[in-house]
Amino acid sequence: MISAPRADKNVNAIEIEFGGETLTLLADKAVVWAREKTLFLADVHLGKAASFRAAGLAVPSGHSRADIARIAALIERHRIERLVVLGDLVHNRASYTPQLDAAISEFAANHRALERLLVLGNHDLHAGTPPVSWGFTCIAEDLALAGLVAAHEPLAASDAAAVGGGARLCGHIHPSILLRTAKESINLPCFWQSSVQLVIPSFGSLTGRYTVSPAVGDVTYVVTRQQIFRISKATL
Repeated sequence: MISAPRADKNVNAIEIEFGGETLTLLADKAVVWAREKTLFLADVHLGKAASFRAAGLAVPSGHSRADIARIAALIERHRIERLVVLGDLVHNRASYTPQLDAAISEFAANHRALERLLVLGNHDLHAGTPPVSWGFTCIAEDLALAGLVAAHEPLAASDAAAVGGGARLCGHIHPSILLRTAKESINLPCFWQSSVQLVIPSFGSLTGRYTVSPAVGDVTYVVTRQQIFRISKATL
């Protein structure tokens, strides 16, 4: 249980030092690496609603197109030249619909010069790699980028330290944290940072969450669409 800090300002981005680099954590659940004009996202899960409908569940459509529009807005706002998705771009095989293909094709046409990298996650492996026309270079292993490592799954702290090779950015678990006042509580997505690893919240608007338990010395950055604020385990 964590008591929510007072949030007096509408702060939608926080700069951190990680792996010798300056990264900007966004309230829109993404990371900007300004020096390299790179945007990191994790767990977009495009087409998840379509997969639910294919299974006979009445789930509204439109979330994938809205999430693609969010990505496009971030690219324009931050002058991004390289997009790195840390796994689970597409939810499953049933997610590959003509509507999704049309939305991605429009995105690709509007961002022809954008480098697109996908570090394959567990959902990507089951769904199958995206069509070539989407323009993603798919990478089956961890990807070294200067002093950073782009990956899908987080490692245990001891394993991450032992592997070395750079500070690890990853996703997979959709991290969140429970905030509680005297009368109520709320579970919110968060960035979870240790000395060797930064776990990014799921970008997709139709995804679940996993409540994490940070160790002493870890830092979490809790987000809403409008705000991001820092909570240190050491101060609890």
